[in-house]
Amino acid sequence: MTGAAPQTAPPAHYDETRHTDGGVRREWTALLSHITAYSPDQLASRQREIDRQFRANGLAYDPAAGGNPSGRALDTIPMVFDEAAWNALVHGVQQRARLKAALFRDIYGAQRLVSEGVLPAEMLYAHRGYLRDLVSSEASTPAMLPLPLFSCDLRRSVTGDWLALRERSQYPTGLGYTLENRMVLSRVLPSAFKSYRVRRVAAFFRRLQQTVAAQVSSNAQCVMLCHASTHPDYFEYAWLSKYLGYAMVEPADLTVRDGLVFLKTITGLQPVRTVLRFMDDDTVDPLVEGKVVGGGVPGLVDAARRGGVTVINPLGAGVLDNTALESILPALCEALLGETLAVAAPRTLWLGDAAQRATALNDASGFDFWSINAPEDVFSPRALDEAAWRARVAVLENNPAEYVAQAPLAASFAPSLLGTEMVSRALTLRTFHIADDAGGYESLPGGWCLLHDSPTVETGTAPDVACKDTWVLAADFIDEDTLLQPRDSEPVRAETGDLPSRLAENVFWLGRYSERLDSVLRLVRTTLNALLDDDRPRDISLSTPGMQGLLRATTAATGTAPGFLGRGAKRRMAQPDRELLSLLQDATRVGTLANALQQLHSSATALNDRLSGEQVRVFNRLRDTQGLLDTLALPADFSSHDEHLGNTLHVLDELLLLTAASTGLGHENITHSDDWLFTQLGRRIERANQIAVTVAAALSSDRYNARLMENLLRLFDSVMTYRSRYRSDLDLRRVVQLLLLDEINPRSLAYQLAAAHDVIERLPERRAVAGHDALGKLAIAAVSQVRLADPNRLLSDDRDNWQSLQKFLKGVQDLTESMADAINGVYFSHTEASRSFGLNRLPIGNMARSALPPQRDDAR
Repeated sequence: MTGAAPQTAPPAHYDETRHTDGGVRREWTALLSHITAYSPDQLASRQREIDRQFRANGLAYDPAAGGNPSGRALDTIPMVFDEAAWNALVHGVQQRARLKAALFRDIYGAQRLVSEGVLPAEMLYAHRGYLRDLVSSEASTPAMLPLPLFSCDLRRSVTGDWLALRERSQYPTGLGYTLENRMVLSRVLPSAFKSYRVRRVAAFFRRLQQTVAAQVSSNAQCVMLCHASTHPDYFEYAWLSKYLGYAMVEPADLTVRDGLVFLKTITGLQPVRTVLRFMDDDTVDPLVEGKVVGGGVPGLVDAARRGGVTVINPLGAGVLDNTALESILPALCEALLGETLAVAAPRTLWLGDAAQRATALNDASGFDFWSINAPEDVFSPRALDEAAWRARVAVLENNPAEYVAQAPLAASFAPSLLGTEMVSRALTLRTFHIADDAGGYESLPGGWCLLHDSPTVETGTAPDVACKDTWVLAADFIDEDTLLQPRDSEPVRAETGDLPSRLAENVFWLGRYSERLDSVLRLVRTTLNALLDDDRPRDISLSTPGMQGLLRATTAATGTAPGFLGRGAKRRMAQPDRELLSLLQDATRVGTLANALQQLHSSATALNDRLSGEQVRVFNRLRDTQGLLDTLALPADFSSHDEHLGNTLHVLDELLLLTAASTGLGHENITHSDDWLFTQLGRRIERANQIAVTVAAALSSDRYNARLMENLLRLFDSVMTYRSRYRSDLDLRRVVQLLLLDEINPRSLAYQLAAAHDVIERLPERRAVAGHDALGKLAIAAVSQVRLADPNRLLSDDRDNWQSLQKFLKGVQDLTESMADAINGVYFSHTEASRSFGLNRLPIGNMARSALPPQRDDAR
């Protein structure tokens, strides 16, 4: 790579790096020299560092698909602007922002433009972003700029002029990715970043915080309203939430009462004054006229209209993204601002106007067509045969007000690294702008630069394959800047200490999923170790009580019946490979190890904004190690091959170490606040349940077998404790005492129940039922049941013994799941459906049911 010259742009496309005479532009010269001086190995090392930092910053870039969405690969070469060129560009875009703000005020206020005919009423009403419910005379009041945030996609024409491709007035998609790109690339190219005097971006985000703080009263808070963790852009939301310090919420976390918005928390409703939204208008409120019922926050639009909440950007801003407006935007600019439009769009014709429609259809090959309500659905006459085009024309003429025609825009090109090879790629630049105190806008000094592989990029058609950080080179040296600045006074709080109910439920289930994974890992690992350590023929080893007890316990604890239980169990125990392979690698089967890993990863992804960097890295390692497990080529009779058993155990050992690391980080590095309490409670309840299920299944037959007792001790990591304490042969009473009744053994049943009781005592504001704490009552009942148990009575063969082992363990299972149900009823009952592992869950017993609180249709 050393000394390689950058490739030039294809003919008839603007080259970002070169003048028309072929010389390299001044702002690119030093950077390209810096990049070309690296060897291929050095370039590859920097790309690996980019990938490593991306993984360290988030669990997955596309939680739903488990991989990177389009455009999330960061190019090592940034896009570069000198300060003068950048200022000229953003000055024109800031004018568009001011224009759209004035247009918003008129559309939802006096509607002077419609009455005067400057803005055709049909153009306005045909767009789904127009919300009639928000029209008010107060919207015309210029007390505050009604469009705090604005972003714009731009491409450079062949002549070098920047043209506006698409605007985003509802919320600035890509702002979080832009921030992440800057943080990552400044660390990968530190010397270049410092020596080229790159302008910092922290001031822009500080301005955003100030804009939000101006709307938040002392007894309320700001929240970020986002889609759920399955949304492709969830990572961006979580990243911004961490950086800005605002609580990230989903629609189900909010409720509207009497025109005011509240956040559902574990201690009740907390007022919300400002909503920083990252959702489209048509997904925010199902009660708005013309919107699909379901999802969103019912009543949010009405609350915003009545002044009960400030939504940033304001609801209804989607009407400003109507592409048809580009056909009259120069006239709107003269009418509203008295200025000439500085940054235009490609030639745009609105088909609702008969003359423009005729022009577009007569010269159809020079345009792309799409609906103003579905701009992603672009079709080009150049790619259609005559019959297909006629069919399209019929659709256009049936409802012409909903369609536009726009001239295709070829993109400019800039150098990019593909592996270690420098290539030239087409680009689109997204800029971000925020309202200032003077009625204008400030611009983020940089942006999200999207790259495309297509040599000719038509309007809206080319998928982005990678992205660049955008560097604006200052004329003078840049002072260090950070979002964390000292303040003269106490800042308005951005996030309350009250834990949202949904987050409490998520961390509770993260604890349960973690323990479920630990249990499955230990069961499968102990089983495979027993097979590997037994020198006898495999058929003899599989027929022993010790091995069969482990196999029964594995099926019972994982809930993967029939497995090694029920009819045909002995035959499956004699030939266990198919079932063991399924437990190891079948992620589609609930209860398997692969499925448990998948569930844990999904749960952790939903809590991205709550996890520390170390925890994120551990979860990433878990995901990587799961990939190793999935790719193990195990034969159908793998339990008979010591080499395959050893390879599998090596992966399981690594997984177990990582789960232990995750548990340790969660205990030692996380503040012991409410979310930590719910995580610990989930862990204790699940581990107690797993112990009860496992011991009950293992000791359901041949309970006095020495190998079976030893396997149980190994399974619960208690062999050394037993030996150091009793120094004698195995005795089932002592095994039961240690594993079930010993409150100082952290792997015992009694320890889990006592710890759960202690955590429950610390939970905030538990509801009282008839003078008694229902949840506390269940915890006391569970602890008392264990403390009153006697090993001799547990192991008695008397059928009338009420304290027999199986009855005792079944009662414990009942109580643990009853506690989980009670927690759901007290803290999580706003959710549509409670979660459960399902297959090994027992019905609630009468004693437990009597302790449950009555269900109430209330705030939670």
